[in-house]
Amino acid sequence: MWSSMYGFQPWHSAAEFRRYLHRFLHEFPRISNLSGIERTPMNDYQSVIVPIETYLKSLGVEFQYNTKVTSISFLPESDIVVSEIHFDNHGSKGSFNVRPSDVVLVTLGSMVSSSKVGSNDSSPPPLPTQDAVLKNPDPVWKFWTDLANPDANPHAGAFGRPQSFYNRISKSAWLSFTVTSINIEFLRCLRDWSGASDGGCPLITFRDSPWMLSITLPQQPYFFNQPDGVYVFWGNGLYPDQEGMFVKKPMTECTGQELLTELLHHLNFPLQPMLEKSTTVPCLMPFIGSPFLTRRTGDRPRVIPDGSQNLGLLGQFVELDRDVTFTMEYSVRAAQTAVYTLMGLDKQPHPVHQGDHSVQVLGEALMTIMS
Repeated sequence: MWSSMYGFQPWHSAAEFRRYLHRFLHEFPRISNLSGIERTPMNDYQSVIVPIETYLKSLGVEFQYNTKVTSISFLPESDIVVSEIHFDNHGSKGSFNVRPSDVVLVTLGSMVSSSKVGSNDSSPPPLPTQDAVLKNPDPVWKFWTDLANPDANPHAGAFGRPQSFYNRISKSAWLSFTVTSINIEFLRCLRDWSGASDGGCPLITFRDSPWMLSITLPQQPYFFNQPDGVYVFWGNGLYPDQEGMFVKKPMTECTGQELLTELLHHLNFPLQPMLEKSTTVPCLMPFIGSPFLTRRTGDRPRVIPDGSQNLGLLGQFVELDRDVTFTMEYSVRAAQTAVYTLMGLDKQPHPVHQGDHSVQVLGEALMTIMS
């Protein structure tokens, strides 16, 4: 249950798993149907990111796309004060000067960096070797590694240990896939099979699948301007290096059509016309599970590093008390903490819900376990 819903695997952090147990104990009675999960009306990008981007542009915020930040420089003093941001835009290198009164917010690491996409007829490119990743990390990870390198940064000790999150890709890689189809009969059958009543299907996990295969069918349409008669759903596998039950090859080596074939066999649905009327796109993500990897105290830096005057750290790899990684709330809480602190606002992020302190929540969870 915890693997399919949250992505935990046996080798992941027990400390993070403990946080999840405390954080979501109030959802335990509804975990079978995920009724407590809040969903956006459409996909997250068009429901959340685009409106925020539009709003910020209306306020004069400038977005510089296709630009890679390669490093930041600090003033030569004991406190952490950013003085320059260095970037690369399609090979054109440049820098921005930063005043001590400016605020610099940096996202560390990335769960989706180095992702590789296949097609309906081809598998994604294979995972890089671990040696290759360590010798030549993705630019996102290299940026953080340089910040944490004492030979390159006198404040390195305040930036954690990034290698703890990209040095085990065999334990952090998952494979996801999206299916776009015009076979409306499959949609009806899947809804009937799952007992869904709201137009979508909650998370469905095939526990006998060697891949730990799961799928989710959101309410349709999922995209603005999605054509009538077209629907989409997605799935993932937590053990992509394993051989399938019906398609006798590792998930990482499967084409989109082979992934859909495996799924249809698990559902005991006919292969046609679903295969003929669908396009399945696989995506191999080497670091998607990296926030869950075992860690030591200090591997994740604080949102405001000790001694920082104008730098805040964001994302899934910073340290926040009590809250759980791999959630949108975690990123939002980190950003709120950085902004409120560095801008001197008399505000605090909304406190982390502590349902595990409620007698009612504890009682309902116990009744669920005993039922």
